Amino acid sequence: MAGHPDEAPRLSPQRWAQTMGHIRAIAELARDEYGIRAVVHPHAGGYIEFADETLRLLADIPYEVADLCLDTGHLYYSKMDPVEWIREHQDRIDYLHFKDIEPSVYTEVMQHPIDFFAACAQGVMCPIGQGVVDLCEVMLPELKISRLMCSRQSFVKSRAPLEDNAYVVMEYEGGAIGTLWASAVNAGSMHGQKIRVIGSKASLEWWDEQPNQLRYEVQGRPVQVLERGMDYLHPDALEDDRIGGGHPEGLFEAWSNLYYRFALAMEAMDKGDKTIARTLGIPDIDAGCEGVRWVENGVRSAELGAAWIDYA
Repeated sequence: MAGHPDEAPRLSPQRWAQTMGHIRAIAELARDEYGIRAVVHPHAGGYIEFADETLRLLADIPYEVADLCLDTGHLYYSKMDPVEWIREHQDRIDYLHFKDIEPSVYTEVMQHPIDFFAACAQGVMCPIGQGVVDLCEVMLPELKISRLMCSRQSFVKSRAPLEDNAYVVMEYEGGAIGTLWASAVNAGSMHGQKIRVIGSKASLEWWDEQPNQLRYEVQGRPVQVLERGMDYLHPDALEDDRIGGGHPEGLFEAWSNLYYRFALAMEAMDKGDKTIARTLGIPDIDAGCEGVRWVENGVRSAELGAAWIDYA
């Protein structure tokens, strides 16, 4: 019953104790005799697969004996969110396997339970980047704001005390800096929404005046303009492309993509599959609360005279 935590059998207390004893003996032998660090891989279809079994393993096997080798594909298959598990247990992870899950095959094998390796033969594990696992979020550190500074102004008297211009500087854990300027009085600017991501070797920029293009700027090289709908783009970038390159897309198509994902999420929730619903990239209540938190911190900074404040 791989992938079905509520239905799969568990080891008896005696068998579990025996398994833990074997793990300790092997790990200690590898460490003491050969200087090798042992890790345990929770595996779909095994007796250490699901969340309760993995947590029990962590409680019974101390860090100095062995740690975890988590697998993004096996975590997802077994109804465990890979991003959440890696974040919450990063201090017990020595090794990672990156795999991806093909959503349509996964849905089929979950509705008609089969052996895990039979599911693999049907293609439930797909090439990385073509499935539902958010590997970018798994591999990249989460940027968390440590403190910010906000300056806001009201230029139009009839709007006061509501501000119509604000500038925010954010300092992230690890040293990265982010800025945001939001203005309703930027005279002459009709399409001023611009997003720029600056890295140590290259930068990306998107501007709503040219929504079909993404600027890719590598230090010391000519600027590349990536066009929407082209085969050289990542599959995730092509997923929401409806009419192909050369045909400008607009607001209606963007809303269609969003509502399509709403429909997928509602269908998944009706089937009791919360895992798929969480991978569709739809902002949830937590994202909404985080947005309110960001605004409240900005207001607090502005009321202190645009002072730097710890993000609370």
